[in-house]
Amino acid sequence: MIDLDRLIGLNRGTTSGPWEVINKESGTIMGQVEGSYIASPVSIKNARLIVGACNALPELIAEVKQLREENTQLHKNNKALLREKEQWNSIRNAPPGNYGLTVK
Repeated sequence: MIDLDRLIGLNRGTTSGPWEVINKESGTIMGQVEGSYIASPVSIKNARLIVGACNALPELIAEVKQLREENTQLHKNNKALLREKEQWNSIRNAPPGNYGLTVK
């Protein structure tokens, strides 16, 4: 499972960007931080990956958080439905006249 807290920590305090490839031949990438630009030469393939990943990371983190919350809610709903199904099955499989009900 992706450690979101680690990614958030790695992303915090880094060059915020947006990043861009400024030299398509050498693969030099550039990012902006506090009004200043930094540049670093890397291979063009790595430059494209770094730029794409850095620019997408905040949205990816937000989407994973949302999907995890939805997944948790779906698990809760599924458990409730399974309990309800078990109750109906016990009523359906009860001896005639009893229907699985207990009188107090």
